[in-house]
Amino acid sequence: MQFLFVFFLITNIYISNIRLELFTSITHLTHLLNTEVELGKRLEGYLKEEYERLHNVEKFLNVIKDEVRQAQQDSDHYFGNPVNAYLFIKHLTAEWYAVEDLIKPENGKDLIKQIGDDWIFPSFEDYTGSATALMRLQDTYELNTSQVANGEISSNFKSKKLSARECFDLGRVAYTNNDYYHTLMWMQEALDHLDSEPGNDTTDKLAILDHLAYATSQQGNIEHALALTDEMLNIVPDHLRAKNNKIYYEAIIKNRTLTKQQRKGDLGHDDNDLGAKITHIEIKRSTNDNFEVKNIRPSDYLEEREIYERLCRQNTTHLNVARQSKLFCRYRHNNHPRLIIAPLKEELLLDRPEIFLFHDIISSKDIEEIKSLASPKLKRAVVQNPKTAELEAANYRVSKSAWLRNEDSPAVARLTQLIGDATNLSMITAEDLQIANYGVGGHYEPHFDFARVRKKSEKDAFSSLGAGNRIATWLTYLSNVERGGATVFPVAGARLVPKKGSAAFWYNLFASGEVKLMWKDLNLTNDDLILFATRFIRLFSYGMLSVTLILYLTEIGFSQVNIGTLFTSILIGDIILTLFLTTTADILGRRNILIVGSLLKLFAGIVFAFVYNYYALLIAGTIGIISPTGGEIGPFLSIEQACLTEQVKDNGKVAKIFSLYHACGYISTAFGTFLSGFIIRIMTHHYSFTTLNAYRIILLHYALFGLIKALMYLTLTSKIEVTPLGKSTKEEISTKWYSKKFGLRLYESKITVIKLCCLFIIDSFAGGFVLQTIIVYWFHETFKMDTDKLGIMMMLANVASGISEYERLSISSAVCATPLVSKFGAIKTMVITHFPSNIFLLLIPLMPTKLWAITLLLLRFSISQMDVPARQTFVMTSVEADERSAAGGITNLVRSIGLSISPLFVGYSMKDPNKKFLFGLPFIISGLLKCLYDILLFLIFYVKKRRIEITNENSLNNLM
Repeated sequence: MQFLFVFFLITNIYISNIRLELFTSITHLTHLLNTEVELGKRLEGYLKEEYERLHNVEKFLNVIKDEVRQAQQDSDHYFGNPVNAYLFIKHLTAEWYAVEDLIKPENGKDLIKQIGDDWIFPSFEDYTGSATALMRLQDTYELNTSQVANGEISSNFKSKKLSARECFDLGRVAYTNNDYYHTLMWMQEALDHLDSEPGNDTTDKLAILDHLAYATSQQGNIEHALALTDEMLNIVPDHLRAKNNKIYYEAIIKNRTLTKQQRKGDLGHDDNDLGAKITHIEIKRSTNDNFEVKNIRPSDYLEEREIYERLCRQNTTHLNVARQSKLFCRYRHNNHPRLIIAPLKEELLLDRPEIFLFHDIISSKDIEEIKSLASPKLKRAVVQNPKTAELEAANYRVSKSAWLRNEDSPAVARLTQLIGDATNLSMITAEDLQIANYGVGGHYEPHFDFARVRKKSEKDAFSSLGAGNRIATWLTYLSNVERGGATVFPVAGARLVPKKGSAAFWYNLFASGEVKLMWKDLNLTNDDLILFATRFIRLFSYGMLSVTLILYLTEIGFSQVNIGTLFTSILIGDIILTLFLTTTADILGRRNILIVGSLLKLFAGIVFAFVYNYYALLIAGTIGIISPTGGEIGPFLSIEQACLTEQVKDNGKVAKIFSLYHACGYISTAFGTFLSGFIIRIMTHHYSFTTLNAYRIILLHYALFGLIKALMYLTLTSKIEVTPLGKSTKEEISTKWYSKKFGLRLYESKITVIKLCCLFIIDSFAGGFVLQTIIVYWFHETFKMDTDKLGIMMMLANVASGISEYERLSISSAVCATPLVSKFGAIKTMVITHFPSNIFLLLIPLMPTKLWAITLLLLRFSISQMDVPARQTFVMTSVEADERSAAGGITNLVRSIGLSISPLFVGYSMKDPNKKFLFGLPFIISGLLKCLYDILLFLIFYVKKRRIEITNENSLNNLM
């Protein structure tokens, strides 16, 4: 029994031990089950990521497969679409970089390496360049952003609709380039597409709003930028940058009383650039309270931008009937044996300058051979840096080029020989054949195809090619272009459409070797020539009168006080009369007002010649038009310039015509002053005229010129008017007269204009002390100068003044080589040219001899007018765009008022020529006041502006 008990006990213990191990194993399995659950989750997440990764790779693969399928059908047509070209390069750069990161190194390393070694990929610069090219085409051809984004460029160019992400990427390229004009367009388009796409991402919307808000603020729409920032904060309340920007925008809005110059500092942007193109974009918000914002295309260095782009858009060159009649087509052989057998088809496309188009110059076989030879040699085209003279790539020339020699192929040799036969020019000194390839958005901005040898930077432009200046240019077209691709000539207003196998030819130099700048090729109409002629006659008569008027009034017995009062009355009357006539010219007709002004000139001349009564002359001078200053008076200048701009729509030509127009005036004034003195001397010394009668003859000539002008104005056509003056037009204009023509309203620019008026009235008041007639009188009495010598002196003074003014005006037309405004800015230019002339002025009466006094006078006139264009530019860029006309009208009115007051005081100062100091006091007062004007101008608008800019830069660094 004991044995059995012991065995049972041992067995029981053994079984119990077995059960204990089993319990321990089950517990571990339970824990392992949790591991398995977590493992499943991790594997599921891993597979999801892998599926998503592979899905993205597959998605990219499907995109490029679809792209390859479409491109292989007709690659030239496919890539001719700028949207397709942009997306293609984007796929192989930005998107491929993202796919590259998705491919696992252990599996795809060999694949990536093999592709990178064996195949060429575009660079990221190519990607940004293609985006910029698309936006350049959008501007040049005025393509709507939505149409481009929806793939509806034209009936011939259809492409896929861009996604919100693709629109965003385009906007981000512009944003990176500080191009907020296009940023605003494309970010808004991205927002529109995002709202219409299913499953849009909040993160994407936040990024779009972030870029859109900042671009909107940089375009001057602060309130709208604040609204977009608030929308960002509704999505992410703790967005740090949005919170800081909100404070910044609210501070600007609160401080709306700041001057315009200060707000420029706040925004880092000037929305009043001359020539800037303003469009309006509708900003859509989730709150459904949409609004429009202004979007300003920034002005740039290229003055001909507007006409250049317009010529690219239009279908043909627009010539009048007279010029079209001079064009022809003919066979040309130049009596050359080879061409007698096979003459060339020559077409004259333009008569001034002559541009020829030769048809069917080269066979398709030779074209393909030349293209195949050039393709492997194509490199980014370069231009000569004007400062370093080095050849380098530039944004204004986007293309690739290669150079071929005659020995490279018989096709090249045949083309070279043909060019020599057709032009009769030696090909020994010609450059090698340059093959240029302009891709989508490729362009070469307006440029001279020759070296302007007078410019130091261009003197040796072709030395690297071993050639002299370009006598002529031959341009062979090797392909057709479905849209765009034209060769345009902005100054000539011509356009040449590429045609495969044809060639354009034109001369760059005259036979003498002088360059053809086409400055004179302005295509002036008959109306323009009449306006130039009336300008010349008018200023000629003003110049004649400036030498004799004050001497005539003295001769008939008027005191200096009476003369000063008369001059003041004349100038005040001119202010009222000119204001009335110029504000009614578009209602009553410009030609009619010009005729009325000329008849008033005739009236004033006759009355002054035959009437000696002081009060009669006072009335005639006030209601008539007679110039005591030697410069413009009456409504003629404003109305004639309006007529010229009505005839010429191209800004580049307008600037050049105005340059000639002003120069014409100064030259005629100079001749008028010169001839007036000689006519009086001849009549008094050779024909026994009394001095009084000689002066009267000048006044009668003045009246006669008024009559001649009236008859010339009668020949003007209706093209100079705003619109044909029908009954309905008159009624329509009349209803808008007071609100648009006569109302000089200012809002944002009020403070700036008030400051300018306070300064300009000081300058013009000072100028009234030294009118040309007063200068003539001072020299006549002080140095006993005869009228003929006075005429020569004033002629030289006006020529010097005309040269300085002409040079400044030429800057705006890209002809003059001394761009002071561009280098120093408007304020500095005004001060550095005006201040020294004022010093010369106040020193004139202190000179001991006539020679020194005349020398200082000529020095003064040589630089005194150089501030005028700078002043006009400053006024126009210091005020809001929609207030420029009002600002210009008010500041000119104030200047006229200041000019009319001071002659009254001159009469009292110059009563006695024997009192030398008092007699010369007007020069000293004028010089000192003008110096004060320069100092105040510099302190108020330059020094203060710099302080504000520094302050705003510090604020911007703290907030942004």
